Amino acid sequence: MIVDVAVLPGVVLEVERKVAIVVDALRASSTVTAMFDAGAGAVIVAADPADAFSIVGDERERYLICGESGGLPPAGFDYGNSPRQIAELDLAGREVVLSTSNGTRALRAVAEARLALVGSGRNGSAVSSFALGQAERTASDLTLVCAGDERGTIFSLEDLFFTGYLVERIARLRDFSWPVDESDPRSGDPSCWVLDESAVAARRLYRSYLPPGRVESQPSPETVLAVFGEARNGHSLPRIGYGPDLEYCAQVDCSAALPRLSRHDGRLVLTATD
Repeated sequence: MIVDVAVLPGVVLEVERKVAIVVDALRASSTVTAMFDAGAGAVIVAADPADAFSIVGDERERYLICGESGGLPPAGFDYGNSPRQIAELDLAGREVVLSTSNGTRALRAVAEARLALVGSGRNGSAVSSFALGQAERTASDLTLVCAGDERGTIFSLEDLFFTGYLVERIARLRDFSWPVDESDPRSGDPSCWVLDESAVAARRLYRSYLPPGRVESQPSPETVLAVFGEARNGHSLPRIGYGPDLEYCAQVDCSAALPRLSRHDGRLVLTATD
């Protein structure tokens, strides 16, 4: 079985036979985990702001509409895509509709996966362990999907850094070999795990930001903020008033939330894993 990394949602191959973890480091993954940590009952994944309003229809008081377009909450939304703001709410049993420029688009791209989960640094240990176990249970490959920027069309440094962190966590849980034999990817013992070279590259990028001589299982907030400082979102968010979200998203392994994607009544919905 193979672990691979997709640097953009559009390059995921054969997702229907994989367990997928979607990573939108700034900020949708942390926003979603914050929603479930705050007690949300379900998060409906909208295609765009217009779809969010269509889902709500004339039941406006039943839902909270959250998300962003261009980093800011669209007119009529209750809240934006600020995990720090969401974390201060009591969402016990509430239904939330979420639309973001990249994260929700990436989730929709992996909707046919055997299992699709939301991952970030904040729930890194929990989601990597759970995803690996579910992949083994279902004899599935495991793919980590970067949401990217500009509606999933361009590379995101912070997303690849955190997919590398998740690969690091996963690789510490089992004995892995690499690289994949491209002439026969399914060769060898089917119970053994192999790191695709995309996963090796993501792991090496992650390690490149760690202090010299130290291969840590968990990056410090200072390390993560250094990554954000080299990423376009790390500069744009403070400019539009969301600088504190960087510090929130830089916290690692502080959530056990495991948001998973499924279909209910024709809609894509995130629910908490028991």
